[in-house]
Amino acid sequence: DMGERLGFGNVVGGAPCAPLLVVSWIRDGDLLATWNEAAQEPQRVPVQSAVLAVNGVSGDVQRMREQLREQVVELEVLAPDVWRYGTAAALS
Repeated sequence: DMGERLGFGNVVGGAPCAPLLVVSWIRDGDLLATWNEAAQEPQRVPVQSAVLAVNGVSGDVQRMREQLREQVVELEVLAPDVWRYGTAAALS
C-alpha cells in the first residue's frame, strides 16, 4: 500500500478538468517525512501540497495512485500556497 511505504495519504483536488492529488497526512519516520527532514525548504513537501504528476502521469488520479506503488516514485509537486492561490488567480 502506497501509504505504508511512502508514508503519506492523499485526496483528490484541483479542477475537474485537471485533477491532482493533495497530500492529506504525512507519517513520521517514513519516506516522505525523512525526505522533508533532509530537503531544503523549496524541495520540502508539506501537508496540503499538490501532486501534479507521479512518474510523469498526470490528469488521471487512478493512474497516478497506481504509480505511487512503483519501486521508484518521482513526484511533481506544488507547495500549498502556490497551487491554491496560483490556481485561483489563473481562473479569475
